[in-house]
Amino acid sequence: VLVDVLVSETGKAEEISLYRGDEPFAAAALAAVGGYTFYPAEGVDERPVRAWVEVEVSMAPPLPEAGEDRTPPSGGRPAEEPPLVAAGKDVAGEAAAPPMSGVEQPDSGAE
Repeated sequence: VLVDVLVSETGKAEEISLYRGDEPFAAAALAAVGGYTFYPAEGVDERPVRAWVEVEVSMAPPLPEAGEDRTPPSGGRPAEEPPLVAAGKDVAGEAAAPPMSGVEQPDSGAE
């Protein structure tokens, strides 16, 4: 969602308008940005001035609750969940992917 904001000399949002975005995210973004405090722009004399800025607000739908039906409304397949991994094995007992090289791995305690 892209939101245009007129920032006052004190850093408060004076005017807010939707530039691009769809509901329900647009309304949520407008409400959120209205509560932001910004650093005001500075004029040539380095005093605060009003200025328009564009703010990008990234959002995603909430994750389903445990046990909630994950079937998409279109009747398609539910989203696949990544396997849970503990101590180098996934929950099915299969060996998990090897650690990435160059990335420090926590000590599992097993030797």
